[in-house]
Amino acid sequence: MHKSWIVSIGVAAAVGAWWGGLQQVVVADPPDWAGGQAAVSRLGERLPAVAARNALSPGQLRKNLLTDPTLLVDEQDQLLYVEPTAEEGSAAADAATAATTAIDPAAALTLHSMPGSSRVLYLDFDGHTVANTAWNAKTGGACYADPYDSDGVPAVFSQAELTAIAGVWARVAEDYAPFDVDVTTVDPGAAAITRSSQSDSHYGTRVLVTRSVSLCPNGKTLYASVCSGGCGGIAYVGVFDQTSNHAYYQPALVFQNGVGSGQKNIAEAAAHEAGHTLGLSHDGNAASAYYSGHGSWAPIMGVGYYKAITQWSKGEYAGANQTQDDLAVMQSNGARPVRDDYPDNRAQALNPGSPATGIISTRSDVDVFSITVTKQSTITVTATPAPTSPNLDIALTPHGFGGDVTVNPRSGSTSADVATGMDASISATVPAGSYTVRVDGGGAAAADSVDTGYSDYASLGAYTVSFTVA
Repeated sequence: MHKSWIVSIGVAAAVGAWWGGLQQVVVADPPDWAGGQAAVSRLGERLPAVAARNALSPGQLRKNLLTDPTLLVDEQDQLLYVEPTAEEGSAAADAATAATTAIDPAAALTLHSMPGSSRVLYLDFDGHTVANTAWNAKTGGACYADPYDSDGVPAVFSQAELTAIAGVWARVAEDYAPFDVDVTTVDPGAAAITRSSQSDSHYGTRVLVTRSVSLCPNGKTLYASVCSGGCGGIAYVGVFDQTSNHAYYQPALVFQNGVGSGQKNIAEAAAHEAGHTLGLSHDGNAASAYYSGHGSWAPIMGVGYYKAITQWSKGEYAGANQTQDDLAVMQSNGARPVRDDYPDNRAQALNPGSPATGIISTRSDVDVFSITVTKQSTITVTATPAPTSPNLDIALTPHGFGGDVTVNPRSGSTSADVATGMDASISATVPAGSYTVRVDGGGAAAADSVDTGYSDYASLGAYTVSFTVA
């Protein structure tokens, strides 16, 4: 499969100081971007208005600016984040994925998570000319963002590259499964991304994944132009549903130059940058602006590269530096909740040999299935989450059999990319009759403290439930 590409010479080098498992972004604040105290001083009396526009209190915005060196303000008082690079040579940066999707690589550039949705998150891998945007103030004019390229052959996507693209898509689609947003690898066209007015209900964001090597009019690559000290990604805050200059503050950028070619790293970076466009700030603690997690868990808006279970957060972990409700903030910025597929008060018939699929979309969402057997039988009900990088830690509760005790296996991981214990299964011998089973999102906090576990706040995502009769 051919890529859209331009051959150019020039590779930017990124060197940073070690910082919390990442390389710190060295931001030589250009005149139009300011961070820290310079940003607070620049905003002055306008700071409360900027905070309100970004669903933050003035105190929280001031704190974020003073403690997070990656948060900047441009000349139009727009917030943006310039992310650290992933640790050079880390296992996560170059890891082969153990849990791969069953997606045909040939379909990697035709994927949709919710076709027909009026909201779109376009994962762009095949190259794009960035023009007439805020980034072009750094590039000296229109600049080509090269395609995703992991094998040094930029003209054609290999089978391995297509598999990686499919893996990135599967991970990001799972992160955004609770929302009525189509995560897609198909270019939906500018009209489907750009929001022209309040009455325009079709809009979203482009997350551009690039191995930046082509030179811009300023003689530097896009990567070197917008993050001169090295970065993993960069995005403006709260622009997903913005009507003023929507296209000007697009796209969000993910640089292979800074995060490597592995699908785990790219997916975490893409979900994170898209989260910024939906109004989210970083999840950190007293030691770092980015929390790298505990146990097998990390927040998406912290550092997700090194943990197998990554979820949205509202700062429930010990030492959290902010309690922003990720799910609520994203909804207020245009990511509508997906429609409940199985109403909580009505059981859906489940037949042996015919698995049902669904999405746990909110913390209170419960999907109930009915099971009928005509004679004494041993029945086994199994619920499994998304096959790649699940966010949903399944809790399975029987009614009328199995002691009616919720089954929620202890979650964990075998690597930074493979979670365990996210599924659940119940088996019991029952007389003829009808029974129900409830699928819900669970957490690990019941078995562990907040220092090692997590609540069911963002235990959300896709699942498959089935049962067998013996």
